[in-house]
Amino acid sequence: MLEKDYQPVERCVAVLDILGFRSQIRDGGIRSLARQLDILYLDASASLTWAATQFSSKDDERKPNWYKGVETLHRLLFSDSLFLWSDPLPKTQVREQERIAGFATLVARILCGAFKRGLPMRAGLAFGEVVINTKKQIVVGQPIVDAYYVESIQEWAGGAFHQSFPYIGSNSALHDMDIPLKDGVTERPDRVLDWVSPLYWGTREQATEDIDKIRSFLGGAVSNSETEVIRRKYVNTLEFLNTRVSYWEGPKRFGSNIS
Repeated sequence: MLEKDYQPVERCVAVLDILGFRSQIRDGGIRSLARQLDILYLDASASLTWAATQFSSKDDERKPNWYKGVETLHRLLFSDSLFLWSDPLPKTQVREQERIAGFATLVARILCGAFKRGLPMRAGLAFGEVVINTKKQIVVGQPIVDAYYVESIQEWAGGAFHQSFPYIGSNSALHDMDIPLKDGVTERPDRVLDWVSPLYWGTREQATEDIDKIRSFLGGAVSNSETEVIRRKYVNTLEFLNTRVSYWEGPKRFGSNIS
């Protein structure tokens, strides 16, 4: 055994959970669900790559660093959970801070894509020292615990950041927003993941179509919820969607300028 096999390094991590997992398997089958989750990740990565080519020079040195960070992300799908982690990312370096922002953007894009497919997910993001050795199948670290905790305490389909996640200049991290949480929570997340913003990366027509599709899905989930607890989760999610759509389509926002 080598000591380097157990060397802790700083990474971004995220835990994403599928809501209504049993009904998803019952209605669509496990093969279909596994395929959808695979496509979600690939689509999210591809969309970030596309954005980088649209908003920057083709000269690689001038591309935004968060684009380069997309190429160093890793994933593990286990049952109803999707676990994501980055390559080592020391938060003290400016270049790595931009890659950390890229990690958050990718998670937001995955959630956005999941909603468009009628697959509600919830995410928790954290940062810190972890030991990840895929050859030995070892995944250990406090950030994993923190990300799972943040994911599990939210009362909606959406995402939030643990306090360990660095403060970054990213449209994906929202401050000063109330997060619906389960009763008895003592450690609160301090930022919300804006999974709505990726809807405005394309044309106005496409954004409108996707928003209508998500609203229809969430409205149906509210109407067909088997319990009040489940219904409230979807009501909270729908309220967040409407709040962010109003923001992005307001005056002087990006959403008001898309073609």
